[in-house]
Amino acid sequence: MGSANKIIGRYDDAIYCYNKILEISPEYEDALNNLANLYALIDQLPMSLKLYNLLLKINPKDPMVWYNTGITYYELGKFEKAIDCYKNAIILRPNYIEALTNIALIFENLMIIYKLINIGQVF
Repeated sequence: MGSANKIIGRYDDAIYCYNKILEISPEYEDALNNLANLYALIDQLPMSLKLYNLLLKINPKDPMVWYNTGITYYELGKFEKAIDCYKNAIILRPNYIEALTNIALIFENLMIIYKLINIGQVF
């Protein structure tokens, strides 16, 4: 029901359903992951991050969770933590193109900011 409610945009109902599942089975990874993704979708990033970190404690060998955690850190402006998460995802899945791409994009964006600061266009 959680996924169905999410698809039709009934986010509060989806959150309720996932939380009910987690009351019964607090470490059910699919429910935790779906809920974390939903919180990210509705821009409740601190809650999303909390759930991703819980998932990493339960299963630190899931590269997708590392990747999603990296995305969340990136959205929060915590680039070093995002890079660390992407690196962990790549360690677990060496050809993880999305994680490699996101690291490259972070470095590219930081280089642009650095160049702008140096030529006095920022601040």
